[in-house]
Amino acid sequence: MGRDPDEVKLLILTMMAGEDEARVEAMRRSFAFSFASLHSHPIAELSDYGVQAKQAQAACQSRDLIGASRLVTDMMVEKVAVLGSGEHRRKK
Repeated sequence: MGRDPDEVKLLILTMMAGEDEARVEAMRRSFAFSFASLHSHPIAELSDYGVQAKQAQAACQSRDLIGASRLVTDMMVEKVAVLGSGEHRRKK
């Protein structure tokens, strides 16, 4: 609508982590925590993780944060986060 498309910039929050298990686990906990909020559920639904988001929310509400993070699979983390070495993440 009157703007040059080349001048439009989209800025988004991107979750990034290294490939080692500790960093992936931290991402898993972060996703589980975000699923505790209903605000993240539309995105989870679009990503085909609506059921897991609701299960993680229920686990968080019962204060089972470890159980909630176990519901976040590696595939979910890989789909939403940028993983890898610093060089690999910069390329993505």
